[in-house]
Amino acid sequence: MFESQIGYKNGRVTVKILRKTAGPLFLNKGYTLEVVQQVLGHCSISTTERHYGKNREMDRAGVRFV
Repeated sequence: MFESQIGYKNGRVTVKILRKTAGPLFLNKGYTLEVVQQVLGHCSISTTERHYGKNREMDRAGVRFV
């Protein structure tokens, strides 16, 4: 049921999938990388930037992922 609500139909929804989804969602809502770092529990801001910095720049350029 949950999988169909989020459009994910390729098996189980794992913690990794949820974390990879949460980062971009927070950034798209306007939260800073520092907040995303704390929410996801990254020890270093560079980890957050490495994983989600590109998404943030794409958003600034007006590119949206569907």
